[in-house]
Amino acid sequence: MFWQFSKRRHNREPMRFGQDWVAADAPNIEILLHANATHIDLKDGGTRFEAIEVSTLGGKRSRVKARTAVLCCGSIENARLLLASNRVYGKGVGNQNDLVGRFLMDHTSIAIGSFDPSHATAVRSRFGGYWLDDDHRRHRYLHGLALSREEQEKQQLLNCKAYLDEGQAAAGDPWGALKRLSSSVSRKGNAGHDASLLLHNIGEIGRGLYRRYAKHRPELGPVQSVALELILEQAPDPESRMTLSNDKKDALGMPLSSLHWKIGELERTTAKRVAGLISEEFKHLRLPAPRDPPQLDEQSDWAALFFDRAHPAGTTRMSRNSHQGVVDENCQVHDVQGLFVSGSSVFPTSGAVNPTLMIVASALRLADFLKTCNVLVALFVVATVFALVARLTVGRGP
Repeated sequence: MFWQFSKRRHNREPMRFGQDWVAADAPNIEILLHANATHIDLKDGGTRFEAIEVSTLGGKRSRVKARTAVLCCGSIENARLLLASNRVYGKGVGNQNDLVGRFLMDHTSIAIGSFDPSHATAVRSRFGGYWLDDDHRRHRYLHGLALSREEQEKQQLLNCKAYLDEGQAAAGDPWGALKRLSSSVSRKGNAGHDASLLLHNIGEIGRGLYRRYAKHRPELGPVQSVALELILEQAPDPESRMTLSNDKKDALGMPLSSLHWKIGELERTTAKRVAGLISEEFKHLRLPAPRDPPQLDEQSDWAALFFDRAHPAGTTRMSRNSHQGVVDENCQVHDVQGLFVSGSSVFPTSGAVNPTLMIVASALRLADFLKTCNVLVALFVVATVFALVARLTVGRGP
């Protein structure tokens, strides 16, 4: 499998949605900065959205009234705002079935092996990054490994992806010396040392240039470490959740989030199986087998080996049934007309890859739905007006 790394439209920097959004010259968008949402106000007995209360750190307060509101604050903050908006419903908005904040998921990750950096050229060449160029820009990719669908279904394992994590450049890296010599940095540093380093590694420079321009692959300079990382989805667990703190509040007086994130047994068995399969396949490919596989036996402290990727999801999960989720298939909070949620918090499952593309796709889908709703409302209003005019003019002469 492959990862493609997103870039900004006009340069090679990583995509920064926030910067582009703020800089966008869109006449139909008004951006309010420093206006922190603190409460969702409802009307009609709690069945319809009315306004969002906002506050600055300086103490200014206001209400933003609208026909429709979409919460796009991320998995943790979407749930926190819903739970903290408890004036009508004591348990919070959309939480009549105690589901807001539950099913907290993240992408778990674990190192399932490592390689000796001085003997990892074949592995790095096979599974390292590469580029594809077109007339406008360079597209960067990373090659990785995934379970086949047949193996995943047969063993009842989670979705997961493995990739090489090449550490920082090691001392004596000739490519670092080349970059320093080609910039003003060399004037402040030791240009003679860098030039000597290049001369002693002229062969490595030649091989790197060949990889760069003939194979569209980055050079394989010396690195401090080479690890095989595994990123996994999580099985949804209602006991893995986000709640409100009972005694800690932020500067605006809102309760802080309290996270109870759980890693399940299925993550352990999936990682153990994948580590074994990759080791077997590398032997078949005559590649060095990963060293130092993690101890993932039931008796070991295996949970401490996993860490999160800061991709929280699932706290306002989507379901057509209000007893199984917080929002419906159109991202509207169940039983609260006009209040919608967007982002990874509505994901029923997390998958095993970065969530950004799916977040953008679902946001566009919601935008199309809201535009369609506005058109239908306008048609309904026009039809109603015509009906009223027709009733008022029945039986009258010219």
